[in-house]
Amino acid sequence: MSNRLDIIVYGATGYTGKRVIQTLHEIVTKEKRHLTLGIAGRSSRKLQDLLRELEGDRGENYQQMPMVIADSKNEASLLEMASNARLVINCTGPYKFHGEPVVRACIRQSCHYIDVSAEPQFMERIQLLYNREAALGGVFVVSACGVDSIIADMGLDFLQKKFNGTLNSAECYMELLPEDGTFGTGPIMNYTTWESLLHVLSDYAQLKKIRTKLFKQLPNLEPKLSLKRLPHKVPMSENFAVPYPGIDATVMRRSQRYFYEKSQARPVQLHTYMATSKLWHVLLVSINFLLLVLLSKLRFCINLFLKNPKLFTLGMCSVGPHRKDTNNLQLITTLYGRGWKGEIVDESYKKPEDGWIVVKIKGRDPYEITAICATVSALVLLDQSQKLPETGGVYTPPPCFTGTNLVDLLQRNGLQFEMCAAGDLK
Repeated sequence: MSNRLDIIVYGATGYTGKRVIQTLHEIVTKEKRHLTLGIAGRSSRKLQDLLRELEGDRGENYQQMPMVIADSKNEASLLEMASNARLVINCTGPYKFHGEPVVRACIRQSCHYIDVSAEPQFMERIQLLYNREAALGGVFVVSACGVDSIIADMGLDFLQKKFNGTLNSAECYMELLPEDGTFGTGPIMNYTTWESLLHVLSDYAQLKKIRTKLFKQLPNLEPKLSLKRLPHKVPMSENFAVPYPGIDATVMRRSQRYFYEKSQARPVQLHTYMATSKLWHVLLVSINFLLLVLLSKLRFCINLFLKNPKLFTLGMCSVGPHRKDTNNLQLITTLYGRGWKGEIVDESYKKPEDGWIVVKIKGRDPYEITAICATVSALVLLDQSQKLPETGGVYTPPPCFTGTNLVDLLQRNGLQFEMCAAGDLK
């Protein structure tokens, strides 16, 4: 392992990969860490162009950074890449097509792996197929280490630690707001993000089959947390919210399931919502998403959506949004929890909750948040092995990082985790 690079960013020439290698280099330099970094991708020319571009943008020396040629369709190249790294950050999506070969190569070369996937089918399939092999090899495979779903999932972990007792439920509200009060004229979503979303929607039947094999039935919990299907106000805010069909809830529930099965901790019931200051806006996005869900079952519709991203995302998607447009966006995640103060109770406890708590997580630019989360996750995984689970395996973020200072490092690098209020329920 001594001759390996510490971290290789695979897919570095893509939109997200470029942001990750920039942020990784900046944080490693700022923290005065003596780590060796490398980039990997299919094209030597593109990798060289990337290093020249980064050097021109930043005025720093990137030219000495090692390059590795690797292709998800060439297993030998992936094995070679993984054999030259202690950890790979995989930024190449959609992960449905480009994820599994990289995971397999990393496990077989004893190289840790993280990604920024937002594809539950991919993540749960990897857990089903590779958890045992990763555990036997002492390799940590951690998905969803970007804005999906470090913010919501580690936010829930933060909420539980701040609540003096046992949480019964949590409602998670995500708001994407322009800092200057107005959305810019340019797109704010990368094309690969759009492509991955469409494949998630079209493959939902496959996800149900995976879950049948992977998960056992969780206990019925009371008091039951009901989904608020109609528009409603966000706690401690004037903004409106509707159910959010993103992947955060699926990742958070996997984390809660892990803690229940590993240490018999009562699972937190949860629902996720998206919010905005304008009721018409949240309704428009909801209707558009509902149409996508319904039409994504038809293959010709998927092809139509892929060819016309700007039309079917209401102008939000492009091949690569300009940084000035994404920099204007602030992500605010509010978690509202209810439970029993001062008590540690199991899944059979059914008395009315007597306490509540609210925390907020804030950050600017979802793609920059993704880069920060991936970077910090990689650094923690390499540096704090004594605080990780006893064995390797396929993990969501909290089971892997709950014993570390990951949240502190996120706050030191631009994110805010804060407890806003707490009180008694009457």
